[in-house]
Amino acid sequence: MRNLVLFIIVLISVAAECGAVTYAWWLTYKVEPKSMNFKNIEATALNSDFKKISILSCKLPATFSAEECAEIDGNNLSLTVEGDFNSDGIIEIWRIGVAKSKQG
Repeated sequence: MRNLVLFIIVLISVAAECGAVTYAWWLTYKVEPKSMNFKNIEATALNSDFKKISILSCKLPATFSAEECAEIDGNNLSLTVEGDFNSDGIIEIWRIGVAKSKQG
């Protein structure tokens, strides 16, 4: 019985931790892509099926409200990640965005 109680406590703890890790803000917010390009790069140059794109941001011009950005930050998430991901000595910037296909 003691082992069963310990197992249930561990299971509940793991479930609680996984719940925090699997928070998905992209299921909470709806974003409609608005632009035909990003930094003078046409959406179709990124993918021939793209019609419009938007880069998500909490900085001006912000995609989300201050409350939504606080929720994203509060879950230790980021819309931009910087680092030398390919080990070439140059810092790359990865941004999260949304796109709309030509089919909708």
